[in-house]
Amino acid sequence: MHPLINLFSQYVKDFQKLKSDNIDMDNRSFNSIHGLFIQPPKGWPLDDAIEEALVEGEFNRIVVIYPSTKVYQEMHKVLERDHDEVPFSIEYFPWHEIYVAMNRVSEDARYIQKLNKMLSEADLVLFTGSGGVPPHVVDQITESCNGCFIRIGRQA
Repeated sequence: MHPLINLFSQYVKDFQKLKSDNIDMDNRSFNSIHGLFIQPPKGWPLDDAIEEALVEGEFNRIVVIYPSTKVYQEMHKVLERDHDEVPFSIEYFPWHEIYVAMNRVSEDARYIQKLNKMLSEADLVLFTGSGGVPPHVVDQITESCNGCFIRIGRQA
C-alpha cells in the first residue's frame, strides 16, 4: 500500500481519539497542530488516499473546498464514485467564496456565517489546492472546522 494511502487511513482512524485527547484546544490551534496537511507530488495516488479515508471514517457530512473548476471536477469524480454503501452528503465551494464573504462581512455577515456553519457541522473537510490561498482565508477555514481536517497543498 502506498504511504499516502496509509497516512490518510491512519489519520482518519486516529482522529476521534486525537480530538478527544485535545478537547481543551480551540479549532484553530487543534487544526494547525493536528490537522493533516500534505503536499503530495504529482503522480501520487491522491484519489485512492481520499477513497481510503472515506472507507475508514464514519462521515455523514463532507465539505470540499477547491481552487478551480478542474479540481472540483476531479474531486467530484472521486467522491461520487460507487459510494452507495456509504451514505454521506457532500457540499462543495471554492475558497474564493470565503474570501469574498470575508471582505463583505461589514455589509452583510449572513454568507460568511453560512459558510462557517457548513464547515463547523462537517465531519470531514477536504481543503484542496490550499497552496495559493491567502493566509487569512486559511485561518478562517481552520478556525471554523470542527471535524476531521485534511488540507492538500498541491495547486492544480
